[in-house]
Amino acid sequence: MRVKVLGCGEAFAAGGRFQTCFLVDLQGFRFLLDCGATALVALQKYSIDPLSVDAVVISHLHGDHFGGLPFLDRFFHARARPRPLVVWGPPLLRERFEAALAALYPGSGRRYELELHSYSREFQLGGARFTTVPVDHDELTNPHGLKIRAAGRTLAFSGDTAWTDSLLELSQGSNVFICECGLAEPGRPKHVALSQLRQERGRLGCGRLLLTHLGQEMQELLPLEDFEVLEDGQEFSV
Repeated sequence: MRVKVLGCGEAFAAGGRFQTCFLVDLQGFRFLLDCGATALVALQKYSIDPLSVDAVVISHLHGDHFGGLPFLDRFFHARARPRPLVVWGPPLLRERFEAALAALYPGSGRRYELELHSYSREFQLGGARFTTVPVDHDELTNPHGLKIRAAGRTLAFSGDTAWTDSLLELSQGSNVFICECGLAEPGRPKHVALSQLRQERGRLGCGRLLLTHLGQEMQELLPLEDFEVLEDGQEFSV
């Protein structure tokens, strides 16, 4: 499993980072793990053909995590994408996507096949098994963390969440855990705080821990001596 960081930023682009989007390559099958509004920009910046993306998996329905879908849809429509695009996301994915597309590109048609699926607990995609775990974020966005198992390796992703013991379930047995760290100290909105990660690190059952989704107050603390922090454009293996 290879991962390219297309965006590891939060909604307000602290530090000039693109919004959340990871390109995961499963022996030639490529999917986007989240698709923030800047996803298409990032694909172009890093010279990745958007048509090479086979699928998209969404953790929750905030714009900085799924807002790139309408732009991908229009890109694929303009080029009459020759194969379906498969999208998995939480409940209400279809309704929220169609509302966003209607607002941004009213009256749009579609010259390719789009398959939208809402997950519950587990699903299969591209030879990988996905397990979804509800987390603690804005309830209206149906927030989930995701665990991806393929070829004997496991990648876990927190999505957006406050600290919750669901992160222990997500991290358990994972080779790499991508965990959000939006805040320095607990507070609003609901995001994991650095102080909590320092306290709970020993309980996380993962190998490599990579921090993402840093807010402005976290940007001002960089570099961190005790945690790895992702950067846009970074690549790593799981």
